[in-house]
Amino acid sequence: MASNLTRDEARDRARLLSVASYQVELDLTGDEETFRSATTVRFSASAAGGATFIDLTAPAVREIVLNGQALDPGAFDGNRIALAGLAEDN
Repeated sequence: MASNLTRDEARDRARLLSVASYQVELDLTGDEETFRSATTVRFSASAAGGATFIDLTAPAVREIVLNGQALDPGAFDGNRIALAGLAEDN
């Protein structure tokens, strides 16, 4: 079950981020229950060093990269990926 984004979270994230693009690649050759995907999100942050999250509801992630740096898989809680130390362009 997906977590719900609160109004305050949406407002705060909208103030911090400006999304330029999403690129989603799907591999549908898996089983009927799951599939692999790779998503690239390009965005700017109004406050360098800030923190936010990106929504992702999935059973698992293999890799999380922010600005060329691998993040600990523990940044993913099953519904969100925590992003800290944002640059102006991400």
